[in-house]
Amino acid sequence: MTATPEVPVRSTPDGAVVDARPAMQRRLERWLGPALELGRQGPPLLRSLIALVGPRAEVRFVAAAATAHLGWESATGKFIIGVGPAMLGGSLKGPEDLLFVIAHELVHLMRGEHTLPPGPAAIAYNLAADALNDAWLTGPAFEGFFSPTTSLPSRRTVASPEIALLLPAEAAAQQLGVVATGPETSRLFFERIVGPPVPPGAVPYDPRAWAVVHQALHVGGRNDTLTLDVAARLVMPLLSQLPSPPRTGLMLSIEAQRALEALRRALSGEGRGPRAGGRRPEQSTPEVTRARASRSLARFLRGLVDASPGTAQTWSARGLELRPADGGSQPGRRSLVEYRAGLRATPWSEGVPRGGEGPFGLSVYLDVSASMWQELPPIIATVGTACADLLSLPVMAFSIEARPVSLRELARGRLPTDAGTDFSALARDLLTRRIARAVVITDGVAAPLPDELVRALRARGVRLAVVFPGRSGTSPLDLYCPRGWKLGLGLHDRRW
Repeated sequence: MTATPEVPVRSTPDGAVVDARPAMQRRLERWLGPALELGRQGPPLLRSLIALVGPRAEVRFVAAAATAHLGWESATGKFIIGVGPAMLGGSLKGPEDLLFVIAHELVHLMRGEHTLPPGPAAIAYNLAADALNDAWLTGPAFEGFFSPTTSLPSRRTVASPEIALLLPAEAAAQQLGVVATGPETSRLFFERIVGPPVPPGAVPYDPRAWAVVHQALHVGGRNDTLTLDVAARLVMPLLSQLPSPPRTGLMLSIEAQRALEALRRALSGEGRGPRAGGRRPEQSTPEVTRARASRSLARFLRGLVDASPGTAQTWSARGLELRPADGGSQPGRRSLVEYRAGLRATPWSEGVPRGGEGPFGLSVYLDVSASMWQELPPIIATVGTACADLLSLPVMAFSIEARPVSLRELARGRLPTDAGTDFSALARDLLTRRIARAVVITDGVAAPLPDELVRALRARGVRLAVVFPGRSGTSPLDLYCPRGWKLGLGLHDRRW
């Protein structure tokens, strides 16, 4: 991103003022090698990103940049990651911080966010893109390499609400000295630390609205379930509450679309350059279809969890909680050796087990009738593995009857079935267990529900998210499915 730079200066003992930019340039040159080497020791996705530096991208000192930005140099055919003097003399404390900045800019590049058009919404898009990318880098996609409590994003100086949106929830909780509890942590953060600014005109500043958006950006960015367009639309109303627009510049637009395509293909291992005929056509193999369906289902399920504040406040994910290592944000020789040996989750933090099987997660009902058998393998793999931390156990398998299924049975594909389909079994189980919200994965092929069950479900206020293996269609469950709670996975579109 770009902004109006402030020239860094320093005073000598005799009071003279000296331009500090040459020193900042030497600092970048000194840090760059160790930063890239640290990245080469990271998880596979980080190593793939860092491999682009050199053959396809170059990191340079740019005196006119206040922070960091992207550019294109036609003479060399490379993308330029420009780092400014104010950033080198301020927020960056060492090679590990520089590595995060390089990875952050490369993620912008890979997602095409450097080509965002200028306009009234540009600030919101830039802010949302920064928040999503920072969250993604500190999330599971990078295996916890960048700690959300001790790496660069967690050490931001919170000078304004728009900067606070970029701070991970764990770091906000750490600043408050409380245990991270989702939306409650965000609310406390914005009310106690940021505080309300002077409202512009008649528009009231609502810290709770900022807290909700902060939580959505953080969770959606970590899980890669929130699109940039949706994130920007969440941020836009917040910016209208500020006394003045934040000082945020535009990501540089470039003309090198062919080079960008080659860079993306290099990251995915598809080749060394672009096809002469233009964009490489997407493959349509059964494996690609299943992978696309799995990603779509995982994003849909995580989006349902994120959209339910009540669930998020009471549900604790299983896995590891990252806590700062004794050395803080500066990895030492011992921490790096232990990281390479697999003895710690990141060079900056240690993984401590926490949580359990959250009883307040998503209730999932899986249609195991004969008409579903062909599509079940990728579905149960996604539900039982990629989304296991979201579930309220047990998962319920239904056909003529509804029966509980453990995660172990789900992973083995050992599902009880009566071959046929009867939604009455699903309805009776919902009513018996007093479940008001659930996900039903079905092809929708079944008779309508009896009138008494229809009335009982309506009286209970049951809401159902319905997932179809093929295209999104109609079913007897439409009466209980809110708008936007349907998903078609597309598994029927091709034989596999």
